Amino acid sequence: MSARGQWVYDPNTGSKKIPETEKRDAEKRIYQAAQGQFKAGYDRLEIHFRSQFCYIDSYAEPHFSGNWPLPD
Repeated sequence: MSARGQWVYDPNTGSKKIPETEKRDAEKRIYQAAQGQFKAGYDRLEIHFRSQFCYIDSYAEPHFSGNWPLPD
C-alpha cells in the first residue's frame, strides 16, 4: 500500500438529514407504490429515516393450511 493511503467512499459521512416534509412525501409515495405493485408480497410495512437514509422493512406472516399442527 502506498504512503498516501487509499480513498474509500463512505455513504455514512456528510450529507444532510431529510427534511420532515420530504419524509412525509417519501412515505406516501412508498406506500402508494407498495399498494399498487407489491400488495401480495407483504402484510405490513415499516419505514424509518436515519440521517440521509430511508429504510423500508416489509413483513409477511406465514399462512398455514387447516391441518395445523403438523404431524410428527
